[in-house]
Amino acid sequence: MKINSELFCAATMFARSGVPVFAAFPCVRSVFDFASDPDVLWFALRSNEPESDTVFEFDNVPDRNGLTGLEGPLSDQEICSAVENGSALVSWQQAVECINEVRWQILEGYPKRLFDQHYKPVYFLVWD
Repeated sequence: MKINSELFCAATMFARSGVPVFAAFPCVRSVFDFASDPDVLWFALRSNEPESDTVFEFDNVPDRNGLTGLEGPLSDQEICSAVENGSALVSWQQAVECINEVRWQILEGYPKRLFDQHYKPVYFLVWD
């Protein structure tokens, strides 16, 4: 699995606004494995971590302490807890402003990759 440095940068900026950032990796060896509903490993990205693209390789579930810049893999309960306890309650307008601010800060400091046609983050909005 590979995490681009821009995603770590975004995680750092989103953390300032109380927005946790996660990365998900399907447990597959080829594109054909996607047809069998593969398991997915979820990780929280730690802010202020690697400033370069990071590649992780493992044949089974990785050791929680052996992944620089990542916390996990996380269970469903741990993800829910991170969202409940580590997220700021914001309005839709505040969320859009935060996303746009991070987007433009990243575009200024990096080659235009994070929000162009090749890389699309997915945002989950959760409310009670």
